Amino acid sequence: MAYQEGQYVSQFMNTLPSQLMGYQQQQEQQRQFDALQGLRVSAEGRAQAGEARAQEQYEYGTEQRSLLNLLMQQDRATNLERSEAISRKNKALEDRSFLEKAYTGMGELGIPWTETEEEWSQRVTGYDPWDERWKPSQLPEGLELTPEIYQYMNQLPAYSDPRASLMELVSGGR
Repeated sequence: MAYQEGQYVSQFMNTLPSQLMGYQQQQEQQRQFDALQGLRVSAEGRAQAGEARAQEQYEYGTEQRSLLNLLMQQDRATNLERSEAISRKNKALEDRSFLEKAYTGMGELGIPWTETEEEWSQRVTGYDPWDERWKPSQLPEGLELTPEIYQYMNQLPAYSDPRASLMELVSGGR
């Protein structure tokens, strides 16, 4: 019996390193599997977060485009209103009677109780181009002013930066 026990102990001692190696490899494989599973889960989470971010940026971009579209529509409406007022003023100047032409002609000569053609046409049509210079249109709420949008906006006649208008007033520009 002692011989068999010694044989078992000897066999156990000889196979112990390979058993420990197998156990260690199994633990390492389990660790790698868990790590890969964690990477898969985090990659899926990152992908979902990326999709959410892309959707948010798309919605933000469409919102900014719609606000920019509103800005252009307001500018177009203002320009249309101005051109109609100018055409009404020109039509009124063309349709003046002889007495009105004489009256405004005396105003052009500087007679104090008369009006110039501009003053008369403004009074008759209600169009005052000087008033437009100091009343810039409002920006749509929520429009983020990037340098490109700011530069584009300043090219539109209906919109002007109040600080720039003030500088032009002080410097005598425009």
